[in-house]
Amino acid sequence: MLRPLIMLAILFIWLTPHPVGAHTFVDHAEPRVGQRVATSPAFIRVWFDQGLVGGRIRIENAAGQEIVSSTNCLSPHDKYLLEIVIPQPLPGGDYHVYYEADDVHTHTTPGDHFFSVESRGAAANPVNLTE
Repeated sequence: MLRPLIMLAILFIWLTPHPVGAHTFVDHAEPRVGQRVATSPAFIRVWFDQGLVGGRIRIENAAGQEIVSSTNCLSPHDKYLLEIVIPQPLPGGDYHVYYEADDVHTHTTPGDHFFSVESRGAAANPVNLTE
């Protein structure tokens, strides 16, 4: 009689859902991934599907030159958002956004995406915003 009860208890424990700490994923970005914008954005923003405790963003031009970077990009108003200010208008061209998001489960999620600027504004000089 004891053996069927033990087997039932094992089966119950095995079938019971258990929380799993999973990595966070990008929900959306602005400019959108692959978007061609008419003029330089003032910010680069990347939203995630889980709360964050920190993160980093670096933006490079098509030649691989760093345009702007920051090691503390977590929005003070939205725990799901990494954002960085573009200090000067970006000239027309292609840009690569690299990010690392540190979620509340202590996972770091790296990622990247591209966007393009159509306008021929003033060139952005490299700036490092460490906060």
